[in-house]
Amino acid sequence: MKRLIKKLLGIMCFDRKFLVKNNYLKPSELSNQESIEQLSLLENKILMQSLLVNKDIPSLNIYDDIKKLELEFTLKKQQIILKNILK
Repeated sequence: MKRLIKKLLGIMCFDRKFLVKNNYLKPSELSNQESIEQLSLLENKILMQSLLVNKDIPSLNIYDDIKKLELEFTLKKQQIILKNILK
């Protein structure tokens, strides 16, 4: 049996109107316990969309990772993906 494993890249994009409108949302208890901010959105019935990408990108965990990400996002393929996300 073939297993499908997906990795959440953790890139979330919001427009200014959304942020202003939903600034009042308090973190849910579960969101605080699990340290997952997205749970507050889901518990307030705010739907999120995902985009399937075929290539992993470097993680941003320490300061030195910034350069790797900056390089990655200058690539044309990543610019196309970003454009699709921001539609």
